Amino acid sequence: DLAFESPPLVCFGPASESSGALMSGNLKITIMADVLELTQVSMELVATISTRRPIHPNCKACRSRTSTMKKWNFFEKSLQLQRGTHLYPFSYLFDGALPATTSSALATIEYELIATIFPRVDQYKAMVANRPLKLSRSILPGTDKTSQRVFPPTSLNAVLVIPKVCNPGSHFMGTLSFTGVQTKEMARWKLKKISWRIDEIAKVISPACKIHLQRIPGSEGKGGMEYTDTRTVGAGDIKEGWKSDWSAHEGGRIEMEIEFSTHIAAKPCCDVEDTAEDNSGSGVTVSHALVIEAVVFEVMIAGKNGNFVESLPSGSARVLRMQFPIVMTERSGLGISWDNEIPPMYHDIPPNSLPSYDQTKPSASNEDLSTMHTIIGRGHTPNPFMMQGSTSAGPSASSPHDHLAPPLPGQNHRLHQLNQGRHT
Repeated sequence: DLAFESPPLVCFGPASESSGALMSGNLKITIMADVLELTQVSMELVATISTRRPIHPNCKACRSRTSTMKKWNFFEKSLQLQRGTHLYPFSYLFDGALPATTSSALATIEYELIATIFPRVDQYKAMVANRPLKLSRSILPGTDKTSQRVFPPTSLNAVLVIPKVCNPGSHFMGTLSFTGVQTKEMARWKLKKISWRIDEIAKVISPACKIHLQRIPGSEGKGGMEYTDTRTVGAGDIKEGWKSDWSAHEGGRIEMEIEFSTHIAAKPCCDVEDTAEDNSGSGVTVSHALVIEAVVFEVMIAGKNGNFVESLPSGSARVLRMQFPIVMTERSGLGISWDNEIPPMYHDIPPNSLPSYDQTKPSASNEDLSTMHTIIGRGHTPNPFMMQGSTSAGPSASSPHDHLAPPLPGQNHRLHQLNQGRHT
């Protein structure tokens, strides 16, 4: 079994700025027999990119590409394991430029851990454990994004304010305003209807194997054919609820708030960016766009008793179509990357995360320390205030250095000076 200790794999920030996601865990091997000899225990981290539009529908090489990102060999020689549970730790740092796990209309990107155990006994077969991994990307929300569109030859201007990022299956608010609706002294534009939708644009470069490479016309060395698919993951209509101000300085103003959303049944994908400049990347790209269409018509106004009243439409109408790119990303949660996390306290660390050391030799005793001092020529010097007897240096007087060990080479001259200083 595979037990993970790290949080969910989330790359925070764009692909060009993200520090990646850290994965750590343990491979748990439970032995039911008394003793079992294993010849090899290995594990691989595999990335698989599959296309739904292969060059040849029945060719496995054209349909998917598999690459090994990391391989672990936990021991090189055969090993006998006793009954119980044995843990083998592993860790890996996902690059921040890697594409996230996705399943679009044209391609899929998957990551998987595959652990294989080879026992020596013939009656046991090789055991394989698979665990799919979900690598997500989350871009932290920031200030709202403001976009402006103009519609010549009319005087209409549109301004849209929406959040910087949005999440799949969620709602987000936007503010849409039109200025320049007062065209002439006796004419103005009126809003009839607002239609909006969120499109998901998926692109993929389907590679060709060496056998079917000739099926690509004009490949120009790309080795694949590009496909594009667009689908709608959210839509809505608005026929009322806006505010009109004809006395504004901008020539009149129409303003409204719109609630945009993506339908959860559509299963929208997050944005995927292929950062490789050449063909070494995944070839999978997913982006989103907010499309708004506004139907406006011109009406003529006339004065009556000093007030403006609306007359019949002039017959002039337009459909104002706007497109705004949006960023679809996973929810950020706490929004803390692995390199910004605070290290855990010691009591929060699992017991298997820190190595343990067994004391095979006793620590040094006081006698050993005394011996060490004697070897380097620095014995215990008696306290001069506790010494008794005459201060003369006669032959019968005992020297405080009588108990010292013979001096080391090069120390004879220094000890001679010390003795003369003490006897004077």
